[in-house]
Amino acid sequence: MTRPSFPRSFAEFQAWFPDEAACHRYLVRSRWSDGFVCRSCGHTVGYEFRRRVKSRSRATVPPSDHFRVLWECASCHRQTSLTAATILDATKLPLTTWFWAAFLVATDKRGPSALLLDRQLGIGDHKSAWFLLHKLRRAMVNANRTMLRGIVEIDGTFVGGYQPGLKGGRQQKARKAAMVLVGVEVQPYSRLDRKSGQESERERSGRVRMTVVRAENAEAIGAFIEANVEPGSTVRSDGLWDYVTATRELGFAHDRRVQGDIRKTGQVVRHAHQAIANLKSWLIGTHHGVGRPHLQAYLDEFVFRFNRRGNPEAAFQTLLGLGSTHAPVRWATITGAQDLPYYYAGDEVPDENDVTA
Repeated sequence: MTRPSFPRSFAEFQAWFPDEAACHRYLVRSRWSDGFVCRSCGHTVGYEFRRRVKSRSRATVPPSDHFRVLWECASCHRQTSLTAATILDATKLPLTTWFWAAFLVATDKRGPSALLLDRQLGIGDHKSAWFLLHKLRRAMVNANRTMLRGIVEIDGTFVGGYQPGLKGGRQQKARKAAMVLVGVEVQPYSRLDRKSGQESERERSGRVRMTVVRAENAEAIGAFIEANVEPGSTVRSDGLWDYVTATRELGFAHDRRVQGDIRKTGQVVRHAHQAIANLKSWLIGTHHGVGRPHLQAYLDEFVFRFNRRGNPEAAFQTLLGLGSTHAPVRWATITGAQDLPYYYAGDEVPDENDVTA
């Protein structure tokens, strides 16, 4: 069985997912694309049934009409919920809310903030909307994704840092900058010049990867290349010598470009700089800044949407498909950013005279 298709407009979305039952059927096909599989014994035959959820209020009359959909294995009779052991595990929100959130996150290139999502979906709690978005961000990274190949531009940038307009102690307590490494796959293509009638070779941005690192040094660059760039590819970078050291140790071809007269040479890593500019515009425009502990989750969201910019509707199917196979993430893990790489301890040596350290 193949995964279901995806809606391409708001009208199609409303027609496909009018209620909980429709969302449930779609999620079943996304999670068990080849049919039901028991988590305990691996049996492939199961039975669906509903169990009424008891109301927490004793004064509720009549009893709650909310049902919980369960599956029971025909072999070991283990009962499991459709959302168990997924990114939707233990959720108290309706499936329709999850589906609307996934559709808005996947199709809007600006990406909704928690405040906007709370207003649009009527969740009624900013904290719940924030938690929902962070759960979806955890499902945006596919562990089996292919590496960048061909020519890959890599550059580093600081995200955050001192905030303009703040003075004195407020400036000292402002969030400190985080270093982010950015890799962009360069795709060559030919374009016909209408005036001359000849084809010219050009380049455009392909897929992108972004990772929070401690510093833009040879160790971090080497780890980034090893994790994201396919062997045999060519790494293009600026004149920083750490790129030479990292590529030489890993055996990658290196296209080192030194910035000269920008009026003649232009930007040495133009595609990486463009991705960095788009990232910072999105962080400021939608979220008005992001703290360093959760920065990697926002980078994953930007990469997820950027790599699917040509077909944003398909990202909706991909997001729910990944979410139906992703391990559950708890509240304590997300609030503490325990599963994300961020660096505080040891980054800066505290000043003995600084009472805020």
